[in-house]
Amino acid sequence: MPVHRTASPSAPSSSAAPALRARRPVAGVGPTRAVRPASPPAAAAARDGAARVLLPVTLEGTADYLGSQRRALLRSPIGVYVSHIDAHRDRMAVWFDLARADLNFAIHTLLTTLPDATLGCLRKRASY
Repeated sequence: MPVHRTASPSAPSSSAAPALRARRPVAGVGPTRAVRPASPPAAAAARDGAARVLLPVTLEGTADYLGSQRRALLRSPIGVYVSHIDAHRDRMAVWFDLARADLNFAIHTLLTTLPDATLGCLRKRASY
């Protein structure tokens, strides 16, 4: 029957068996990704616990300009999130119904599609 020996730190081993090595922590191999903090709007929405949020966006300009911006917006990938549009004279308000996970994508796409737009404050959407 084999005898199992454990190394004790106080007494050195006098037997011919190799000494046991102390375990080392496993280190990751390869590049590591830095953790990037969430953007302020995304962090605020995450704190609320709301499943969906409303994002108001305002555009100002002539009727022709607002019409071209509305067409560009509705034909872009962000167009599927449009909840409703209010247009009055030289101002157009667009409301986006977004999931929290889509917030960073939506803001990035809005800034590239409508650079002159003014983004409003996030609001919780009422659950139906």
